[in-house]
Amino acid sequence: MKRAIYIGRFQGFHLGHLDVCKFIDAAPDIDALGIVLGSTQYDRDHKSPVTPWALNPFTVAERTAMIEAALAGQLTKPWSIHPVPDFHDWPRWHAAVVASAPPFQVLYTADRDEAVFFRARGTEVRRFPRVRDFHAGAIRLWMAKGEPWRHAVPEPVAELLVGIDAPARLRELFARDQEVARA
Repeated sequence: MKRAIYIGRFQGFHLGHLDVCKFIDAAPDIDALGIVLGSTQYDRDHKSPVTPWALNPFTVAERTAMIEAALAGQLTKPWSIHPVPDFHDWPRWHAAVVASAPPFQVLYTADRDEAVFFRARGTEVRRFPRVRDFHAGAIRLWMAKGEPWRHAVPEPVAELLVGIDAPARLRELFARDQEVARA
C-alpha cells in the first residue's frame, strides 16, 4: 500500500483544501490519504507563542468536524485524520508526525521548507496545483469584516462555521491581536 500525507492546520477547511484532497485521491499510485492536522494545541483559548490569536481560531475538535463533513462522500480511497501538536522544532515535530500517522511514502505539500525537510528524511515529496485565489487567512479576515466568505468553503463547513458563530469569534480574536499590537 502506498499512502500519502497532506499536512495543514486547516483553520478552517476550505475549497482549496478539498481540491488538494481530491487531487491526491485521483493519483493512480496512491492507495490512501492521511490528513495530518497540525498545531492541535492552539485555538481560540490557547495562543501559539509565535503567532497572533486570529491565526488559530478553531479547536482540534472543530477542525476535525470540518474535515469529516467536507470529505464525506468526496473521496474514493480510504482517508484518515491524524492530530499532531506543533513543537516549533522541526525534528521533534517530524517525529510526532511519523508517530501519529500510519506509515506513509509520499508527502503532498506547497511548503518549500517542509518539502526539503521531508525529502532529506527519505520521503517522496510531490506538489499539487493551486487553483483557488484565496487562503484560510483571507477567509478568516472576510468573516471578521462581515464580508462574503461562504463561497470559499464546502457547504457542510459553512454550516459548521455558522453554528459556532465563527464570524463573531474571529472579530473577537482580531480585536485581541489589535490590543496586543497597541500595548
